[in-house]
Amino acid sequence: MRVVPATGNSSKALLFLAGACLCFGTSGTAQALGPDNSSPLVVGAARLLLGAIGLFALIKFREPKNLPRNLLWTGALAVALFQVTFFSGVRLTGVAMGTVIALGSAPAITAILNWLIYKKLPTMRWIFATCVTATGITLLFLSKGEIKINLAGVLLSLGAGASYASYALVSKELLNRAVTPNVVISTLFTRGAILTAPLLLLLINDNSWFFKLDAMLMILWLSFISLTLAYFLYIRGLAQTSTSNAATITLIEPVTATFLAAVILKEAITVGQWLGIILVIAGLALVDRKN
Repeated sequence: MRVVPATGNSSKALLFLAGACLCFGTSGTAQALGPDNSSPLVVGAARLLLGAIGLFALIKFREPKNLPRNLLWTGALAVALFQVTFFSGVRLTGVAMGTVIALGSAPAITAILNWLIYKKLPTMRWIFATCVTATGITLLFLSKGEIKINLAGVLLSLGAGASYASYALVSKELLNRAVTPNVVISTLFTRGAILTAPLLLLLINDNSWFFKLDAMLMILWLSFISLTLAYFLYIRGLAQTSTSNAATITLIEPVTATFLAAVILKEAITVGQWLGIILVIAGLALVDRKN
């Protein structure tokens, strides 16, 4: 397969990734409006299955025959593991701690994997920008006082960060091999849905909450808005910039989540959170999106 060097447009990358983050940021509000007794494993599996169907319908996808299978299944496994580890980690550690660990670790893990695989070291500018942004994310969540330490939850949240980083790297590698964005997301998410479908079938019988109206509305939103539409935009942004930059730029997601919670759930934004928002925006302004 022909390898094509990545070319990018920083404005397009920022626009697509910001749109994806707006969709990603609705996840917490959607979960808050859903049933309290929902299972994170079922939610994650159902979200991936329905979201993959949404991508299939949106793109009208047919998989080419010459794609590297090992790479595809690695990306699919990362997609599947993210759903399970993120929702489970949040359930055990709380939304604040789970999100900080998962999102905050993703850029660092992405940079480490880039170095291990491609021997590419991040620039000092990127390191500084990411540290500023991650500090803002920490203030944004922990200023609410929702600190809950759970070792299993912390490890699961780190697993979510690693899964996200792995998915991003596999996606970028496929894009660099001249695979189109539509084919990348459809292929990885279809395979990811196949991997999680048995989990959904095993657990669904013990979850009567799943068939209630608020649960079904929650899962439909998580599937088609915070997954189908979000990743449809995300992969187009990733095609225009590096994986490290994309991982840092998507840290704006909690900012959108905070504003949505304030508007829809009537949650007050504290002084600490405002400071966190300022730091996130400052950090993103420092990112060199040309790399």
